[in-house]
Amino acid sequence: MTLPRAPLASPPPIDGVRRQFVNARGVRFHVTEAGAETGLPVLALHGWPQHHYAWRDLLRDPPEGMRIIAPDLPGYGL
Repeated sequence: MTLPRAPLASPPPIDGVRRQFVNARGVRFHVTEAGAETGLPVLALHGWPQHHYAWRDLLRDPPEGMRIIAPDLPGYGL
């Protein structure tokens, strides 16, 4: 049995954030990134029951030289 999915809402805007969807092993992830594209990658994982927006302050003002990557884990956010 397949349960109906609720329509996706737009996430709250965060200045300077890049958004994309990434497919990995058949799972679609919504990923937000901020900072220099060539910067040191830092993965910011949210807790339960949050999503990427928990990291909004870090995403809005990333440390110099860092690339903050904040995905929505499966079942949360987008």
